[in-house]
This record gives sequence, C-alpha cells and structure tokens, in this order.
Amino acid sequence: MATNLPATPILPDDQKLSTDGSNWSNFKDGMFNMARGRGLEGYLTGAIAVPASFVPTSLGYTLLNSSFPSPDEWALRDGWVATMLYQNVKDPRSHDISGSDTAHQMWTSLIGKFNRSTDLLIGIRMERLRDLQLKDTRYLPGHINELIKLRADVHGIGRHVTDQQMCTIILNSLPKEEFGASLIVLQTFNQVQSLIAHLRDWWEMVWMKKISEEVAQGLTKALTVNATTNTGGATRIPCSACGGAHHQRTPDATAIIT
Repeated sequence: MATNLPATPILPDDQKLSTDGSNWSNFKDGMFNMARGRGLEGYLTGAIAVPASFVPTSLGYTLLNSSFPSPDEWALRDGWVATMLYQNVKDPRSHDISGSDTAHQMWTSLIGKFNRSTDLLIGIRMERLRDLQLKDTRYLPGHINELIKLRADVHGIGRHVTDQQMCTIILNSLPKEEFGASLIVLQTFNQVQSLIAHLRDWWEMVWMKKISEEVAQGLTKALTVNATTNTGGATRIPCSACGGAHHQRTPDATAIIT
C-alpha cells in the first residue's frame, strides 16, 4: 500500500470556517480545490466509496488519485481528507461534525447546513445593495464607495454581481430629478469602472467648485467674526498720518443716524 500522502494543509485562522459560517463559500471552494489538486475530491463528494472488494494491482498499490483503491488505501486517503476538513473548522462541534466521520459525511453535513443559510444571506445582501439610494448628489463619492462595498459583500458569500447588473443597480440608486435625461446616456455604459469614472467626473464638475466656494465663504465669515471679536466691536481704521491699522474708534452714533 502506498502511503505517500502529503502533509495535511492547515489554513490561517482567518481562512478557517468561522463559527457563524459567514465565510462558507470561500471555505468550501478552498477545501474542494485542495482535495482536487491531489486527486482526492471523490472522497468529499462520495464518488469514491469504501470498496467492497479489491483486486490487487501488479504494483501492489494504487496511485493516489485512483478511483479504485484498496480498503486500506481508501481508509488512509479518506482519513487524510477528513482531517483536512476537521482541522480547518474553528469549532467542529458547533457544526455537528465529529472527528470519527468520513470525509463525505462531514462534507454533506456542512453543505446541508450552510448552503440553505447562504442562499438566505445572499438574498439579504442583494436587497441591501439594490435598496441603497442617493438623496443628495453632494455625497455621490461616498455613495459609490458604499455600493462597491456592498457588492464585495455579496461576492464574499458566493454570488457574483456582473458589471451589467451593477451598472443597472448604480443608475437605479441615483436621484432621477437631478440626472434627468442624462440617465439615457448613462444607460449605455456596461462596464462598472467606466460608469463610476464618468459619475465622478460629473461630480467634480458640478460640486467641487460649489463646495470650494462654500468653504471660502465660510472661512471669510469666520475671519470677519474673529476680527470683530478681537476689536471688541470697534472699527479699525487706517491712520491718515502713519497708515497703520492699530488705531481704532467706536462707530459715530451721529453718523449712523444721519
């Protein structure tokens, strides 16, 4: 019997199956690909069942990826795959898997538990993505960043949002009264990055100048208030003799009346 199995791969803690299963989709893909890379995915799926009988080969053993292992080889290889799964689950007991289960039993149990909950979670996250609305175009850059984050959240649990779908979601989130007929042009975009770049260019053209003006006006007002406060309400006037601005006088009441 060949015993040349590789060392059991142990993932970093942040890649192991979490207690709440929020990373199930990535974990499932990772485990399956590691087993497949060694020709052992059949032990996960149940395609390679424990042999009822075995005809010895001329070599005296079968290759690691053989679909017809001996009973001893099957037990060794299934144990390797099962150990890979078990050791990469943070809290196996909370997921109802035991170290004595076969690889297929563990795999089936995890799929039965998380595939249903993942479908529900995908629905919730897709709803959040579609429901996000922009009310004030002043905040367009932050709105776009939030949409990108929500899309990544959906991708993180195994659902892919295509560029065409994302473009539609972005356009549906914009206030129609401000974009008006421009939406007809924007609907021709089918690449997310191109659409986002166009929207950011629009925002800079419409809002950057306005925001800069508001900041300048606010700064001028603040300086005016500060100057008035520092002079105690008096009016600074330049001296006709020396040109200095340190002379000050209180407003002439008679001048105000006249």
